[in-house]
Amino acid sequence: MPRSDGLAAEAFYEGLRRTYGDVLANSSGLARCLRGHGRNAVLPGDGMAAHFGIVSKQPAYDAYRALWFDEADALTGFHTWQEVLAGRAEKHGALLLPSLSFFLLTREVVIFR
Repeated sequence: MPRSDGLAAEAFYEGLRRTYGDVLANSSGLARCLRGHGRNAVLPGDGMAAHFGIVSKQPAYDAYRALWFDEADALTGFHTWQEVLAGRAEKHGALLLPSLSFFLLTREVVIFR
């Protein structure tokens, strides 16, 4: 998730932490099916583009979240959860940029035991 221009990183992360706290505290929503979540650290720099000596025109992402759900049925309410998350973020000053944010939905598959 990229943060809005001019928003300090500390304010963004604190707002995002409070946002997820609010959303996950509502056990009637998608949080009831949530089995785990984590925030991933963002490393400074231009990622792989710098390795190849080029400047990337891709937006910078300031936050990465991973969510694990117990059942595929939990994803039927995912769009509603996404809207609630965006609304709570605005309330806490995280000011997400939905047009530059995305969710990747996958199913876990064991490759090696």
